Parts: sequence; C-alpha cells; structure tokens
Amino acid sequence: MKRLLILASMLIAFCVSAGTTQMLMVVARKNAGGAPSDTYFTVTFLTGTTPTNIILNAGYAGAASTEAQAQYDAGDGVWTNYTSRTITMQGDYFKIKGDWRDAAGTYEDMFYNTFGGAGYTCKFSGTLDYAATAVSAYRSVFRACDSVTSIEDNPFQPIVGSPAGYMFAYSFYNMSSVTGSLPIGFLDTSGMTGSPASGMFFYACQNISSVTGSLPTGFMDTSGLTGSPAGNMFYETCYGMSSVTGSLPTGFMDTSGLTGAPAVSMFSSACYGMSSVTGSLPTGFMDTSGLTGAPAVSMFNTACRNMSSITGGNINIGTNITMTTANLDTDNWLDFTMYGCSSWTGQMYYGTSVIHTVITPTNDLNTFNGCTSMPDYGTINANWK
Repeated sequence: MKRLLILASMLIAFCVSAGTTQMLMVVARKNAGGAPSDTYFTVTFLTGTTPTNIILNAGYAGAASTEAQAQYDAGDGVWTNYTSRTITMQGDYFKIKGDWRDAAGTYEDMFYNTFGGAGYTCKFSGTLDYAATAVSAYRSVFRACDSVTSIEDNPFQPIVGSPAGYMFAYSFYNMSSVTGSLPIGFLDTSGMTGSPASGMFFYACQNISSVTGSLPTGFMDTSGLTGSPAGNMFYETCYGMSSVTGSLPTGFMDTSGLTGAPAVSMFSSACYGMSSVTGSLPTGFMDTSGLTGAPAVSMFNTACRNMSSITGGNINIGTNITMTTANLDTDNWLDFTMYGCSSWTGQMYYGTSVIHTVITPTNDLNTFNGCTSMPDYGTINANWK
C-alpha cells in the first residue's frame, strides 16, 4: 500500500512538472451538460429536444477566413472547419472559435432566428474571438433568438474606437425569453470615441422584456463621443425593456459632448416602456445643450414615455436650438417625450430656463402628460400635458 501511495505521488509530481495538469483541468471543467467551461462562444441546450442541425441565417455571408481559422464543435468535443451554414449536431452544445467575420468584417445576420421559435431552450456563454468594427458589425447577429433564456457572458470583445453605421442595429432584438441580469461588459461602449454613426443602436435591445436587474456598467455609455449627432442613433434602442430595475448606469445615452445640428429621430422611443427603472436620469442623458440649428423631426418623440418609476434628473436642451411654436406643432420633436413619468421630479430646461416657462405650444403635445410629480405640474399650460 505504501508503495502504491509513493508511486501515485511520483505520478502527480511528473504531471505537474510536465504541464499535464492542464489536461486534467480540462477534464475537470466539463459541466453537467457536456460542454467544456471555457471562453469560446457556446450555446448550451437546456430543455426540450436538441436541434438536429444548426442553421446559420441566409443573410450571413459566411466566414471569410480560411477554414482552419473558423471552427465549430457540434457537441462531440471535435473541432471541425466551417464549410456550410448548415451544421449537423452531435451533442447538447455548440461552440465556435476563430474568426467567423464575413468579408466585410461583420457578424451580420449570423444567428438571426437560428435559436428562435424552437421546441427547446438554451443559453449563451463565452465570447466571440474577434471584434467587429465595420458598418453593421453586429447587426441582427442574435435577432429573434427567443429560445435563449440566459446570456451568461458578454458575447462581444471590448468595444473601442469610432462607431460605425448600424453597428448594433437589431443585435438582440426580440430576445424576449432572456431572464436574469445582463452580464458584465454587455454593450459596454465606454471605450468608444469619435462621432456618432447613423442607426448605431437602432432597435438594439428592443423587447428584451424579461431581463431583470440593473443594466451593467458601461451599457450604452456614449460619454466619449463628440461631433455631430446621427439620424436614428438611439431609435427604439431599449424600447420595451420593462423589467430592468435600478438606476440607469453612468454615461448611458450621454450626448453632452455632441455639437452640430440635431438629427432626425435621434432619441425617438429610445427608452419607451422602461417602467421599472428607478433613480434619477444620469448626467448628460439626452443632453443637446451643444447643438445648434432647427430641431429635427421626432428627435425626442416618446423618448422616455412610461418611464413611470424614474424619480429625478433633468433634460437639457440648448438655446442654440431654435424653438418656435411652429416647429413645436409640426415637427413632433417633443411629442410625448416624458409622457407617463409619474414619479419624475425633474425638469426639462431650455438653456437655464424651464422650457414650459419660455414658450407655449398651440397644439397639445402631451410632452409632460401624467408627470404629476414634476414641479408646478398643476400650473403648466394644458398644451404641454
């Protein structure tokens, strides 16, 4: 017996010195579902019938890298070179590694509806190996994946540099079954600099209606952006995220560094229906104090409608935006902006003056309809509410 113990000790010492403990650790990291617990982007099937095939969306142009650089594990622990959008499953998880970006440098449409409308549930973990920075970088990458119930890790590499047009458009659109809090790093754009781009967050997280908890640090932090706004830049971005709680994170939709002319629908319906978010609006939120020129059509239309639990924070509009009764009545730029924000004690400022003391619209805008906690709400002209 003593001899066996000595031999076992010698074997362990040899494994350590030879570096083979890594192999032992890989075996130990196998989870109950069979998928190695590593950093590769992984889809683990949880309930129901595991699909026979993984079918990548027809809109995905396919990995542009050499086959050996874009590989998948279809559930059997074997890495296989990518050759087709249809991948035959061998087990209860699916993993990818390497460079799956298309020739344009994007993941556009890659998993659009791939994990949606199916008789199973699954979860995402791990991270894609390469960052995408091109136009439509992550557009519709996980759109309509409503069989996904959990996102455990941030799927994207750190996001730095200048925004690109529609880079996050529809990225997580209608992932309505995802529950729990979003992971650390999720849509963390605090490293972005440069000018905004058209539609950069267009519908990005619309109807992720079951996600709970506070949004993670850095989520849609645009405090580093400068230059002119872009059309539809936040259009319906967080529309319908009705179960998110807590205060909005620092830098969220911070546009205080922007200059130039207003842009069409830049904030339209961006936070419509975020009814469980509490606390004050963060500093710089929808701040247009640096902009100059005529207001753009629908720029604030329904932006914060039914954010009924926010309790404070101000909206700042610069006096270099030329506000007239005519453009208030015809351009819809302030219609329903704070509608239903019944707990909000903040104000909307036009320069240093509260906006409703500066001008009176001739049509009913419903800008502050239901904002009963707003100072002087009872005395505001009826056309503001």
